[in-house]
Amino acid sequence: MKKYNIESLIILPKKGPVEDVLKSLNFNYRIIPFKLWLNNNSGLVSKFKRILWNIIIMIPYAFILKKYKFDLIYTNTSTVSFGAFIAKLLKLPHLWHFREFGFEDHGYIYDLGNVISKKLTNYLSTLCLVNSNAVLNKYKNFINTDKLFLLYEAYYDNNIYNITADFKPSFSSKLNCIIIGTIHRGKQQLDAIKAVDVCRKHGIDVSLTILGSGDPIYKNEIIDYINQNKLNSYITFIDNIENPKKILPFYDILLMCSKNEAFGLVTLEALECGVPVIGTKSGGTVELINDNINGLLYNPGDFVDLAGKISYLYHNPEKRIEMGKNGKDNINIKFSPARYIDQCNKYILMAIDKFNST
Repeated sequence: MKKYNIESLIILPKKGPVEDVLKSLNFNYRIIPFKLWLNNNSGLVSKFKRILWNIIIMIPYAFILKKYKFDLIYTNTSTVSFGAFIAKLLKLPHLWHFREFGFEDHGYIYDLGNVISKKLTNYLSTLCLVNSNAVLNKYKNFINTDKLFLLYEAYYDNNIYNITADFKPSFSSKLNCIIIGTIHRGKQQLDAIKAVDVCRKHGIDVSLTILGSGDPIYKNEIIDYINQNKLNSYITFIDNIENPKKILPFYDILLMCSKNEAFGLVTLEALECGVPVIGTKSGGTVELINDNINGLLYNPGDFVDLAGKISYLYHNPEKRIEMGKNGKDNINIKFSPARYIDQCNKYILMAIDKFNST
C-alpha cells in the first residue's frame, strides 16, 4: 500500500511470529491486549471476563490512539470488534473485512450473543468486505447491502516470500497428497486419512502429508486411526511453516476437506504452484475449483467419494498435469496481488468518502 502513500499502524493482541514479519518489512506496530469477541464456546464466566476486559481497556487506548490522527480503522477479521468500537469512539470510518464464517467453519460463537452482535456489526461498520460469495450470502442477512462488497483474496507474490524449499520431502509413494491447515475437526483431516486408507486397500500407492498444528484431542483421534489401520508409513505430520509454497510444488495433489471453507488461501497457493486441488463441494472452495478443469470436487464428509477422486487422478496422470497447468494459467487476473491491492485502496477511499458524506 506504500505506493498509494498509505501509512499504517498495525495493532496486535499479543506477541508472536507476526512481529518478525512486521519488523522485517519496517512496519510500525503496537501490542494492545484486546480479546476476541468470536470464540469457541467456553462458558459464561470466560465470556464475561473477555467482555469486561475489552470494556476496561477500550477508553484509555482510545485516548492513546487518538494522537495518531488516523483517517480510517481497518479490522482484518470478523473475530475482532475492538477496532470497530475504537473507531466509533474516535468518530472515524471503520472498514471491516470478514474472512471467515465463524460458526460454520470454526465453531465460533459471539460472546455478546447472535442478535446483539449482528446488529452491532452492521452499526459499527462503514464498509464491509467479504472474501467469497459464500461468506457474502451469510453476512447479507444482517449487513446493509449498500456497504457490503466482495473482494477475493490474492496469492502471494514470489518476490514477497522466498519459495525455495528448505528441504525436499523424500517420497516412497507414486502419488503424494498434502492437506494444509489448523488441525481442527472442521478441517476434516481425518476424512483425508480415511480416503488414503480406502485407496491403499484398493492397491493405489498414495501417501499424505498433514501440515499444521491445532486441537490435540482431534490430533490424538487422528493418530489412533493411523495406528489402528497401520498407516504410519504413509502419513506424515509437519509443523507449521512460514510459507506453504516452499513445499507445495513437491506434491501431486492438495486436499481441501473443510466442511465450510470461507475462501481457502491455501487452495489459491496450490493452484498458483500448478498443483491440482481436490476440494469439498461447499463454501468458498466451489468459487476456486472449476470441477474437472483445475481440480475435482467431492461431497463434504464423504471420504469414499474423496478416495474415488484421488483414484481417478492416480490412474490419469496426464489429467492431473493438465489440471495443474489450467490452475496456474487461469489464476493471474482474478486473484493477482496487484488486483487485490488496487481494490483494497479503492474500498479504503470509498469508506472514507462514505463516512464523510453522512
